[in-house]
Amino acid sequence: MNYYLRKYVGKYRVIAEYDKATLDFPRTYEGNIDPTFADIYIKCANNIRITHAQGSELFVIIPSKQRGCTILKDIWADKVEKRLPAEPKSDDKKYLTNLCKEIDKTDVIYGAEVLDQEVVFFFKDKDMDYITKYLKPRTSGASISPFSKKNLPKSDYKIPKKDEDAYKKIMESFPKREMGERTVPNGMLITKINKKIIKKHKITEKPNMKAKQTIHSNGLWGEYLDELRKECK
Repeated sequence: MNYYLRKYVGKYRVIAEYDKATLDFPRTYEGNIDPTFADIYIKCANNIRITHAQGSELFVIIPSKQRGCTILKDIWADKVEKRLPAEPKSDDKKYLTNLCKEIDKTDVIYGAEVLDQEVVFFFKDKDMDYITKYLKPRTSGASISPFSKKNLPKSDYKIPKKDEDAYKKIMESFPKREMGERTVPNGMLITKINKKIIKKHKITEKPNMKAKQTIHSNGLWGEYLDELRKECK
């Protein structure tokens, strides 16, 4: 597994990609994260990504051609000179051909390329502090693990209204606990029942689903409500 960018957890928001089909991270049959999985990136402003290339090389993907070209020009002006390399042909100007060829003169970035929809380039890990001025990595949620379920989209699985109403009815008489000035159903007790049902039936939980969604999707809603009702006596 590619752990290189995980050293930035706590400083920047590091995210692991997920499987669009399962809405989960790639896993082994045992349910563990696939050890060959390496698609991790630092999330930056404007959907810019910093990924790991090899060794101490990092790779930047800027999904806006205009924004990417501006960043290339700004770094050149800051590190080399205000005047940009001449681009005689219209296509050269469109893709900053000569600037990209000479960009390594900045001693910061290299291998830059302007594509139709995006701009990409490489830089060394040691220059991260300089590059962040232009890429603006997110710091909000920096302490969140790349493999946290918070990085997964929520499941769109819907519990039918009649089943949800039955659950809410039970909650009216379910044991309560104080939460500040409010009295709410005892969440710890509910969690205990959730785990009991899941463990009993050896259910594989989906990280992007709430426990009761998982239970319902496995056809165990009736048994689940019965377990909840027992606590109301």
